Amino acid sequence: LFDLVVQRLATSDEDVGDNPLRRAAAPGPRAFGPAAGSYGAGPASLLNPASDTDGGALGAAYLAASSHAYGAGDEGRQAGEAFAARLAAAQALVHTFDVPGQDALDSTTLAQHGGGIAAAAASLGNRPASWHLDMTKPGAARLRSSGADIARALLGRATHPRWIAGQMRHGYRGAGELAETAEALLVWARATDFVPSSHFERLFEAWCSDDAVRGFLISANPGAARAVAAVFSAAQRQGFWHSRRNSTAALLAEMGAS
Repeated sequence: LFDLVVQRLATSDEDVGDNPLRRAAAPGPRAFGPAAGSYGAGPASLLNPASDTDGGALGAAYLAASSHAYGAGDEGRQAGEAFAARLAAAQALVHTFDVPGQDALDSTTLAQHGGGIAAAAASLGNRPASWHLDMTKPGAARLRSSGADIARALLGRATHPRWIAGQMRHGYRGAGELAETAEALLVWARATDFVPSSHFERLFEAWCSDDAVRGFLISANPGAARAVAAVFSAAQRQGFWHSRRNSTAALLAEMGAS
């Protein structure tokens, strides 16, 4: 239905001054996504902290995975050139959040999509504005830049003592939530320039430098502790985080960093 509306608008008899779609090049497909039966923004291996994945690799994976057209007569047709043309000409990227309690660091899936499309546009020589549209409260939508929304999630949730204490009460699963948040931050850092070094520093201070939180991760979920340590090691190795602490290496080693 969305495709049908766009095509009809693009071929209407309105004056081109009133109809930007008529001024544009051939309309072509406007709705894109993964191939039929598949899911995600690219190979999961790109999210491995042990790798040296960069924005170029994530952008290429996103272009390949999400360039299938849907609409009238299209049920997942490969349309790489059309998708690339749309991204190359885009002025803004808007990601809508409509699930209460969900934020930019909630999962690597969200970061993979939001960061992936930004990286894909950058690989095409375009750096459109990136926005997060918060629709969790009907009638009270809030629009924030992606960078501001990542900072909001970091300061308002990930490093907040009450949230951390809540996860610690959940034991194994709570430790897993911390690891997922750290991995999401790394995906954003690899794909975009929205994550300054200070974000990783704040997270390290709240989790790894704190004896109680670090001990909780190690005892409640050693795998999550290793995952968190791997994120910080990767952030250092790839230049996203510049720690000036003398104790950094020892603390990461205690958490299982290799």
